[in-house]
Amino acid sequence: MHELEEEIITNEELNSIHDSSLLIKNELLFLSPEKITESLLILWAENDDTSVSFEEDIQTKLNQIVSYNKPSDILLEEEEILIPQNEFSDEEIAYLFPPISQDISSSIDSQSCFSCILSDVWGEEPQSWNISMTPSFIKDIKNIDKKIHDLVLNAINQISEYPMKILGKTVKPLTGEKRYKGFWRYRIKDKYRLLYQPIKEEMKVILHSLKSRAEAYD
Repeated sequence: MHELEEEIITNEELNSIHDSSLLIKNELLFLSPEKITESLLILWAENDDTSVSFEEDIQTKLNQIVSYNKPSDILLEEEEILIPQNEFSDEEIAYLFPPISQDISSSIDSQSCFSCILSDVWGEEPQSWNISMTPSFIKDIKNIDKKIHDLVLNAINQISEYPMKILGKTVKPLTGEKRYKGFWRYRIKDKYRLLYQPIKEEMKVILHSLKSRAEAYD
């Protein structure tokens, strides 16, 4: 297995996976959840036909945050500006704050707020599983509605930490005896179901596909 834990998959590489010899060898690229998130953000940004206005939208939001009187098109880098993150999407946050180097990030507590919440609720520390995306999942997710991007990323984050923990109607195993035997599904709104396959012995998860509710059953 190739050591790709610190790589980010570009859009071109994602597209090439369909014909990759890796799949012929039944090998998949398993990455950390953080790298999967970065790869998906890049994929969505490169496939966004509104990318021309992407930076303009961010600049507009930043200008609106500045509270003092100054021409709206001027922001000085040396001035400290508090940015409320709930005003920005994950894609915009990734653009404003690029990933820091591994040397720096290794010294920072990277545990997510979601991890802290689950730890408090279930009394255990989450241990992230590595994630792989099949060509089917990449195809399904590539041009998905931008409104659910954040929900997909949140789902992947939770799956990476507790892939085999039933969570009400949101997360549960599929019980069919046909094509989805051994699979789990994560409910995203009422419309979508993220199908994945946990490999318990190796602490790995394969993101299989993103289906409609009707398609997510045997």
